Amino acid sequence: MIQSYTKYKQFKSLVDAKENEKAVQSGLDFLRFVAEEYSRLEVYNNQECDGDDFFTYQVEKELAQVLRDEATPIESVATAQKEMAEIEKMEAYDDYCLCFFDHIREAINFRLADADTYLADLDKQIKHHTHEYKRLVNDENFDQLSSLFRFEELGKLLIKKIEYLRTHGREYEVDAIMEEYKYVPDVCSFKINELLEKGLENDALKEIDKTIAVYGDDGYNTTEPWHLQKIEILERRNDKAGIIDEYRRLFRQFLVDKRPYFEKLKELVAKEDWDEFVVKLFGDIPHITDDDCIEVCDMIVEEKKYQCLLKILMENRMSFSRVEFFKKYAHYMSEEDQATYTKHVIDDLRKHLSYAKSKNYGYIVDDIKGMYTCCEVSKKLILDFVEEIEYNYGNRPALMRLLKN
Repeated sequence: MIQSYTKYKQFKSLVDAKENEKAVQSGLDFLRFVAEEYSRLEVYNNQECDGDDFFTYQVEKELAQVLRDEATPIESVATAQKEMAEIEKMEAYDDYCLCFFDHIREAINFRLADADTYLADLDKQIKHHTHEYKRLVNDENFDQLSSLFRFEELGKLLIKKIEYLRTHGREYEVDAIMEEYKYVPDVCSFKINELLEKGLENDALKEIDKTIAVYGDDGYNTTEPWHLQKIEILERRNDKAGIIDEYRRLFRQFLVDKRPYFEKLKELVAKEDWDEFVVKLFGDIPHITDDDCIEVCDMIVEEKKYQCLLKILMENRMSFSRVEFFKKYAHYMSEEDQATYTKHVIDDLRKHLSYAKSKNYGYIVDDIKGMYTCCEVSKKLILDFVEEIEYNYGNRPALMRLLKN
């Protein structure tokens, strides 16, 4: 395999040392070396390898940053432009697409090309990344925008374009870009950070609230940095109630590590209000996954608010481990809640039995056996359910055999 790590470290050390001229040449030499070795070793026969395995993408992005840096002599950029024209024609890149050079091309154009040429190339890249974004924006299921955090490359390109337009006095074009791509997280953050840099905290707060409202409180981590920015502002204003509300909103977000925010809330909420507050907190989580279920249920047990367990277990609808979770937490629950959850699982199993084929009985019977061992309440209800199955489905030998075993 290509032994590229040592050469990558040499290049990276020059970048970190701000020795831009040497870094440019080292980066170009690296790209040539990988391409030559790729062909010499016939790496293309190994389908498991791509540019990520040889640090090619890292070098491409870091070299682009060096070329874009105004401290890099224009002569070095011109040299890179000539050498890159040759490198891109090498077999590894031209025939096998080992790496694309969008970042380097953008950086070179930024330094050497006229404004129209640079913007045309940038627009070509933006268009490439825009199709999926536009599809989501135009989709009636607006909640899908919660996953837009993945449009990182599009966001970076848009910010580059905005900054370039401003340096060339074309402010009137910036507003149109911000409106067209107003749901891209990087564009949202750019507007907020710009207001904060100008010291316009009130306007920044309004922009943060407007941006969070677009994604909703369950913003799949997308809104997390904006909530934290808002908390920083509120801390400077000693707005304790506002800070508590932001941490509460962070706690209820989907796919977020809830523990740190829970601990913050425990510090901030007055002790005399905590019992009532934490019950409401546990009862107001819109999305529960298996990981959330364990984390939150453990918190509930710590706080001895056992009445909250049922709702969390019931909300974890897509779980593949619900029986294991119930077995873990059943002894903390009241008999009434144990019965409610067991009936909930039985109702679900009853639906599955109505259309399951003989090869798919296994997971149903596994859940029945698991629920039988959770607690005395579930044991009794499961025995009744088994009698019901034998009465209704006694003519299904595969199912009866599994139940008997």
